[in-house]
Amino acid sequence: MQTHKIPPIADSNPVPSDRPIQDLTVEQLHTLIRTTVEERLLEFLGDPDLGLPLNPEIQQQLLHQQQQCQLTGNQGLSTAELRQELELD
Repeated sequence: MQTHKIPPIADSNPVPSDRPIQDLTVEQLHTLIRTTVEERLLEFLGDPDLGLPLNPEIQQQLLHQQQQCQLTGNQGLSTAELRQELELD
């Protein structure tokens, strides 16, 4: 079975790698747990979309977003900002 690494979940409250567990905030602990579970699931299940063709419209949209990010330096909302905007917290 192939394993696939994913980047950690982008969060406004990243987990410092040199910090003991007991010193983490509740939000940092949740981030650590979410990231760990997601990584383990991908190790076991793999990426179901790996190797599938990308829809041309989606590919064009992603390229446009990448160009806009390079031009403006704006990378969009953080996970915390998006959760707040969507009133998920």
